[in-house]
This record gives sequence, structure tokens and C-alpha cells, in this order.
Amino acid sequence: MLIVGKGNKVERRAVKVGSVSDAGVAIASGLTGNERVVVLAGAFLNPGDTVKPVLQKTSN
Repeated sequence: MLIVGKGNKVERRAVKVGSVSDAGVAIASGLTGNERVVVLAGAFLNPGDTVKPVLQKTSN
């Protein structure tokens, strides 16, 4: 999984995938809970690339 780290730099992180549903994928472990993850255009990014994060509202 790609996350956005310090300085808006892309980092690769190993995660354990939990349940999968129509609503999305749960991450069972590997994230702290307040990290930003890349959800769009990840195929075009590499670790070390700088990105401009855009916050996406979540539906609860």
C-alpha cells in the first residue's frame, strides 16, 4: 500500500488486508490509524515521489 509520509512523499507500506465488501477493503494491520493512504493514481506513483494530497470525505 502507498501512504503519504513526511513532506508529502510517497512511501510503500506492507499491510494485512482484512474483510472485503462493496463498501471497500478493511486494513487489519500495518497502519497507525491517522496515516494518509493513496487511493487514486497509485499506479503512476513511486516511493519518494512528492504528491499534493486532497482529502476525501468518508461516509459513515
